Amino acid sequence: MFVGKNPALNSKLLPLIDWLFHMPNPIGLNTALAQLGVVRPVFRLPFVPLPLEKRIEFVNLVKEIGREHFVGTEDVQ
Repeated sequence: MFVGKNPALNSKLLPLIDWLFHMPNPIGLNTALAQLGVVRPVFRLPFVPLPLEKRIEFVNLVKEIGREHFVGTEDVQ
């Protein structure tokens, strides 16, 4: 539950927030959920999958934050 401002948590999550919204919605969120094994990766124009470089960046963010803090049970891909 929310117990007030938490600058440490904000700093830790800021790279993830930036990654999620660096492209128009819902590309970042759809890609993240697909990489976590929560949804099937389905895109239709004008939305297309993110480049491999950005997907690898997400894998690294999950590792930094901790997989246990994300939905799903599969390893991030």
